[in-house]
Amino acid sequence: MGPAIALTLAEQGARLLLTDISAGRLDATVKHLGGAVVDPAGSGAVAVRAHATDRGEAAAVVETVLTRFGRIDRTLSPSRACRR
Repeated sequence: MGPAIALTLAEQGARLLLTDISAGRLDATVKHLGGAVVDPAGSGAVAVRAHATDRGEAAAVVETVLTRFGRIDRTLSPSRACRR
């Protein structure tokens, strides 16, 4: 579900920061979205390996979003980690 949501948002012009605990799944999502959407410079989407339940990693993700995009407009987490 996550890659499909990310693709829909990207097609609508959203700038995204994608995270996953698994580098392999994150790479697969990046490939699914295509290179035009995922941009290391931050103009489209940025991919970061992180664990949603690790406070330090979550804080680093927030800092990355703020550095790249200047603000957070929405959050979406289809991960099971948030269902505790």
